[in-house]
Amino acid sequence: MATVKEEAVNQPDIPIIANMYERWTLDYIIELVQLIAMDFVCRPRQYREVPANISKILQNFRFLSGTDPEFPSRMQRVMTFEALLGSSDGAGMTMGPDLKTGTLPAGASGTGAGASSGAAAGSGMNVPAEGAQFKMEAARLRETARAYTERQVTQGEGQLLQAFLDEGITLQSYLRPIDDQNNVVIIGDAQTKAIFDFAVQVLRDKTVAGRFGRPPAFQRTWPLGGALDENGSLLIQEIGRVLVHGVMPSPPVMPVSQNKFNVMQRIAHYGALTITGVIEAKFPADPSEPLPSRQERFEPLIGAAYSWKTALDNLASVM
Repeated sequence: MATVKEEAVNQPDIPIIANMYERWTLDYIIELVQLIAMDFVCRPRQYREVPANISKILQNFRFLSGTDPEFPSRMQRVMTFEALLGSSDGAGMTMGPDLKTGTLPAGASGTGAGASSGAAAGSGMNVPAEGAQFKMEAARLRETARAYTERQVTQGEGQLLQAFLDEGITLQSYLRPIDDQNNVVIIGDAQTKAIFDFAVQVLRDKTVAGRFGRPPAFQRTWPLGGALDENGSLLIQEIGRVLVHGVMPSPPVMPVSQNKFNVMQRIAHYGALTITGVIEAKFPADPSEPLPSRQERFEPLIGAAYSWKTALDNLASVM
């Protein structure tokens, strides 16, 4: 029987839906680059040495957002992501008032299990309930991971492990139909990945980072893959400090501190690891399988889910 080892949870080739969860959690950076694109025009002297390719990307953020498949607007990204994954686990505390009410689906600013059941403002369309199902089932999986990890004695650990596996089977049954073979998911991933990658390219440019008095991120994979980078998170903090209240009177996003962005990265990373592990898992049909064997196979996945939960718990308290 195939096993779910730690390397299965940490594989670099993670499923599309896990990649989408990671980017959706960090979607905040796209809104920051939208602000940079506005600042680029308002303060041209600050961007005198920006290379031509970055200048073109910033112009595209201004003129193509919402009209080009590679530059979906915030509303378009919400509709794509929420249909599959519910509201963003990272955006609830980063969106400004205009994006929390009036221009997004009713659940777009929250992280609760039922957050995706609202209607898109002015669109006449209801946000599909499938994303709310993901939120609910993922929360249940994280809670069983917490119960297993924080158990005080060994008595009952078999039941706690089985509770986690039962929730894993339920979440897996939701995730597998939206796997790498689903054309709707493939298209949505390609479009949301394009604008995210463009935003990262801008943030990694040393001349753009220099406009905010910071060097760009050093880690090659930042901000994905759990690559915490002091330069990158401090740059995010500084961009928010300089631009959020300096570009427009009612900013679409709120400033995010270095610590909060690091927590958002942890949520994104451990969520993606957990989703990957659940999709790839060979859950046992027979709960009489010896406990040590089940523990060896599934404790890495439980650890990822538990880290996902603790990161989500930390987000509300970190300044």
